Amino acid sequence: MKKGLLLMLSIILMLTMCKKKEEITTQGLPVVTTHEVTEIGISSAICGGEVTDDGGAEVTARGVCWSTNPDPTITDAHTTDGSGLGSFTSNITELDAGTVYYVRAYATNEVGTVYGEEKQFTTKEGAKVTTKDVTGITETTAICGGEVTDDGGAEVTAKGVCWSTNENPTIADSHTMNGSGLGSFTSNITGLGTGNTYYVRAYATTMDGTSYGIQKSFTTGNVHECVDLGLPSGLKWATCNVGASTPFGYGNYYAWGEIEPKESYDEETSVTWGQEMEDISGNPQYDVARANWGEGWRMPTREEFEELIEECEWEWTNEGGNDGYRVTGPNGNSIFLPDASYFSWTGLHLFGGGYYWSSTPDESGTQSAYNLRFSSGSYTATDWTYRFFGQSVRPVLGIHITTNDVTEITETSAICGGNVADYGGTTVTARGVCWSTSENPTITDAHTTDGSGTGSFTSNMTGLSSGTPYYVRAYATTVDGTSYGLQKYFTTNGQINGYDFVDLGLSSGLKWATYNIGANSPSEYGNYYAWGEIEPKENYNEETSVTWGQEMEDISGNPQYDAARAIWGSTWRIPSREEFNELIEECEWEWTNEGGHNGYRVTGPNGNSIFLPAAGGRFGTSLNYAGSYGYYWSSMPNGNNTQNAYYLYFNSGYHNMYYYNRYYGLSVRPVSD
Repeated sequence: MKKGLLLMLSIILMLTMCKKKEEITTQGLPVVTTHEVTEIGISSAICGGEVTDDGGAEVTARGVCWSTNPDPTITDAHTTDGSGLGSFTSNITELDAGTVYYVRAYATNEVGTVYGEEKQFTTKEGAKVTTKDVTGITETTAICGGEVTDDGGAEVTAKGVCWSTNENPTIADSHTMNGSGLGSFTSNITGLGTGNTYYVRAYATTMDGTSYGIQKSFTTGNVHECVDLGLPSGLKWATCNVGASTPFGYGNYYAWGEIEPKESYDEETSVTWGQEMEDISGNPQYDVARANWGEGWRMPTREEFEELIEECEWEWTNEGGNDGYRVTGPNGNSIFLPDASYFSWTGLHLFGGGYYWSSTPDESGTQSAYNLRFSSGSYTATDWTYRFFGQSVRPVLGIHITTNDVTEITETSAICGGNVADYGGTTVTARGVCWSTSENPTITDAHTTDGSGTGSFTSNMTGLSSGTPYYVRAYATTVDGTSYGLQKYFTTNGQINGYDFVDLGLSSGLKWATYNIGANSPSEYGNYYAWGEIEPKENYNEETSVTWGQEMEDISGNPQYDAARAIWGSTWRIPSREEFNELIEECEWEWTNEGGHNGYRVTGPNGNSIFLPAAGGRFGTSLNYAGSYGYYWSSMPNGNNTQNAYYLYFNSGYHNMYYYNRYYGLSVRPVSD
């Protein structure tokens, strides 16, 4: 009897422990139900579910999961349709036609994931379509097509082919539209990139969705070979000259802007001699590379030759019996440029060096254009030659894009942009500018997207940091990749040690203060200083001058003599004579009145400006010529006289550099590198 009672108590205890274990296992999990599957098509369907209980913890994710096998989980294909309690709808996509699928809703909280009941459905068969072989492949085009053999019980409303550089293209990618209904069709594929591999398949669309044929692949041709040298611009260079069949062959000779070689090269036979011309790169009327080699190819610009010089290693050598340069890019790839010399009035100049036309005319006249010129000891792209000379042409492959100057610079924004002058045979899908605090920015850095196609565009750069130097360049993207324009440099406006500065876009990159030492605004006169002194005073004459008659060197940045460095600190200093000359030569000067004071509004190449008030000067104890004349010290002494130093001198009709007695009290406008 006792044994039986003990056995019964043991069984009850075990059942109680199992029940508690089950409660612990399920306690805190959500409760979710699965909706019926609706709108079943060829490759999609609609489902969803409802979370009716969160189990006491927030539901952080919910949706449906599906598979061709029973009991799908969130490790299979799934949607994420919000969070929390309530009903939700899920779009199931990328399904295969005529296939059985299993689907169920899920809900996840901090305890775990639970699933609703499983539903089963079968996608519709859809139309039957086959993909034809790809034929007629060129550098930028191909021919394909297909045949719709069965409409699957619904009218075929569209058919064609779709393609991409990625596998399994869909009608969301590039595609043709070649009618409707059953039957065979032919598709012309255009706008391709040279030398790229593409994937293509036929499609047929009905009310049930879109069906696809088997995938085919092909590679566009490239009759003329090119090399990617790893240049910052992304430009590719041809391996041969126009008219040559090998990399070391000379090829043909062409007058600038002409597309055929000829017997005589002189002024009378020149097509462009004396003509006002713009850059001809990509223009088939004048660009021999485009005219002879076709879409995508063009003559290099002067800037692109300069990039080749600056970014590559040049080694003089002999290949195939001809002297020339082996030019090796940053990525180790290289091209050979033979020393082909040139033609002029007297014929071919043997041993004359290498002469290669750029597409850029000489802006100073109508009779010359820039070229790459080299010999065994030198190479340059900064020289020009008469247009009627017969020279070599080495084509390039890539977009011709230029970067605009940077304008309207503030502390946190600036305006730039560019121009896509030549689309290189393929469609420009995106364009804009990219910028960074490091050189050669790319579209992986901060960038704008300013439309597509060719032509000019303007870009607004925002989110910049105050007082920070930036590099910016325009870009254009095609299926071949992304090409870049010439890099520009600018600095956002800001402060150095608490004093405001402006980047005027000068060649030196110099920053100019917005007001004089001792002033609180751009139009105020500020204090006056004798040259080489760091404090203002009451009387300005020879006797009170610290540097009068002293042998002195340039004082810029020397805190003993430079008022800007001594008073403003940090990197502030008095500008040099050369820096004032740069301000004169590169800026626009407009006499005006601001804040009640006359002076010059000086506007830099980038559109930013500073105001220089005509503050006059102090001689003895008097202030003279205020409102009529401006006098600003430079850091440079007059080397021929120990009593003078150079200064900026201006009035309403004149501004230039001169030298003056060091004891005079003049204005100081600081600068910083």
